Amino acid sequence: MTNKERLEINNAKIEQIQETLKNKILAVIGNKQIEVELPEILANAYEQQLNIYEFQVNDDTILVSAKVSNAGVWIYKISENNWINAFESNNYNGYRYFQMVGDNCLISSDSVSGPGILVYNSKDDTIQLKYQDSYGWSNFMFIGENCLISSASLERGILLYNTTNNEINKIYSTGYNFKYYHQVSETKWLISSSASGANNYGIFLYNTNDKSIERIHTKGTQWSYYQNIGNKCLISSSTSTTDTVGIWLYDLTDDSVRQVYSIGTSWKHTKVIGNYCLLSSNVSSGLGILLYNTNDDSVISIYSEGYAWEYFQEIGNKCLISGWGNSGQGLLVYDLLDNSIKKIYEKDRWKYFHVINDRCLIINSNSGSSSTGGVFLYNKNDDSVIQINKQTYWQNFLGAGNNCLISSTNSSRNGLLLYSYDSDSISTFQIQGYYYDTIEKQGEVYHISASDKKRAKGIVIYNPSNNSIKLSKYYLGEV
Repeated sequence: MTNKERLEINNAKIEQIQETLKNKILAVIGNKQIEVELPEILANAYEQQLNIYEFQVNDDTILVSAKVSNAGVWIYKISENNWINAFESNNYNGYRYFQMVGDNCLISSDSVSGPGILVYNSKDDTIQLKYQDSYGWSNFMFIGENCLISSASLERGILLYNTTNNEINKIYSTGYNFKYYHQVSETKWLISSSASGANNYGIFLYNTNDKSIERIHTKGTQWSYYQNIGNKCLISSSTSTTDTVGIWLYDLTDDSVRQVYSIGTSWKHTKVIGNYCLLSSNVSSGLGILLYNTNDDSVISIYSEGYAWEYFQEIGNKCLISGWGNSGQGLLVYDLLDNSIKKIYEKDRWKYFHVINDRCLIINSNSGSSSTGGVFLYNKNDDSVIQINKQTYWQNFLGAGNNCLISSTNSSRNGLLLYSYDSDSISTFQIQGYYYDTIEKQGEVYHISASDKKRAKGIVIYNPSNNSIKLSKYYLGEV
């Protein structure tokens, strides 16, 4: 067969596949994918290679629109194989933004000819226009049972969707692209925009009591990272400008915002320990690890190397710290008693931890590597780290009192490891199955199972009194 003949056959197969899929969308029921034929107006949009927008509400309902005049929004009921023309429109719409809020779905267009916000009610399969102004309402902030909404396209402020009365009202009149939000108390939330412009700069405070929004800080944008500590909140932006560098502090008592550290951005990784907070930046402009003290609101650098130290594990008055990539290599330990940090292991990235009294089992984030895999043990009393198992792919810790079972995440490594605190030893159970990830105590024994039944032959029954296991043919929840 010549190359030309092969090409012709291949092109014919492609055309056949395209014809099969023509005028259809896909839906997923459980793990099963099905094809659904489109009504005429949506099929015409498909033939013109215009965008079809679909959103699956549940196993029986799909919402569909298209970037074509008069498309509106359709509902397809899977169990009935039936289309409902639920929202008719005489204009080009392009309803493409869908967001579930409780039992309802908020719908917005990306075009001026499809203004407002529609609400789909899943109880009666109806769609109503609930807000008539603007378009591109695609930023949704969930606060309690309600939802704050802002446009990604126009300065139209912030809307409040109230799930109790199914109404939408404007509660702030300017700005757009408000997408960062964080709860600082039972009734207060901080909000920030990702857009530039006079009406978007700063930090905004939303109060759930009176549904009001107030700008409490007038500078900067993309205030993305927050960490509550006591009656205060540490804030950091993901942008690097004069108005956003460093770390800022929100005080709940007077709703004030001020700068407490003036170097770096994206102080994303945090860990509160007692009256202190450890902070690490996600970018190289903020090297090392900082320490915030609640007593005097001071921030100081206590470690000067690396960045993206993102994994923290408390153990008594100490905290193990590690990162990812070359930015945060090795294992550090922070001591709360003297606020010191030292490196106790020079290499690798440590992600998985399990504390048993004054010891901590540790597994590398690259558990499949022959050079870095295996299980390590940290001792709090002398800050030592030793390797107690050299096999790869161990990852899931399953605590059982003073003991811990460890499962592999790879089919090449069946069985379980058992670490015993009392004997300070590790042993292997040769048993079929891997990726065990659930443990439940049943009387004096523990039942261990895998969420995916294909990975195990049943449940493992572990008896800590004699450190024995047996494999049951049943799964959790079965008789």
